[in-house]
Amino acid sequence: MKTLNTLFALIALVFSQVLVAQQFEDTQDYRLVMETAYDKEMPEEGTMYLTAFQDPSQKLVPFEIYLESFEQATVTVLKNPKLAGVKEIIKVEVEYIACSSYIEKHYFLVKDNGFWTALPPVHTAFYEGPIEYNDYIFPTQQFGRVGQVVKANFKLDQNFAVETIVIQQSFSFIDDQSPSEGITATFK
Repeated sequence: MKTLNTLFALIALVFSQVLVAQQFEDTQDYRLVMETAYDKEMPEEGTMYLTAFQDPSQKLVPFEIYLESFEQATVTVLKNPKLAGVKEIIKVEVEYIACSSYIEKHYFLVKDNGFWTALPPVHTAFYEGPIEYNDYIFPTQQFGRVGQVVKANFKLDQNFAVETIVIQQSFSFIDDQSPSEGITATFK
């Protein structure tokens, strides 16, 4: 029964991505490369890197992963997100399956000047019960707000349609020139 619920949760996530993140697409600019070093202290951990597609030795971002329950990882890109000074958003999803399903989502805003800004990662665990998950909404997506990145909690109904959205945070761009201060959080 738990496996069936996990399967439904994963199906819901796939359908929700179709509704919420339609503009994220596969990319030929980036890829994920796995490095595993089996040592005696932590044999179940490894490192995965987001790299340039043409040059995998150019390691852009590291991700610690847990090999025992690691299922898959994907990288997709949202071009032209309609945020001031941002040319694209990179999304890395890391999925684990054990007793339940667990998904980590990492988002990186690539600015016009080449600097990257990482949004706080979102984590979703799927257990038995109502299907809920957290994610970001960008201006060009369904439910998006002009000039803002919104972090929200989504609850799906029995048919895997969005039933409710609760806004958790809203990020607005205030200074396009400073890469370390390009985002400010406004709590709702």
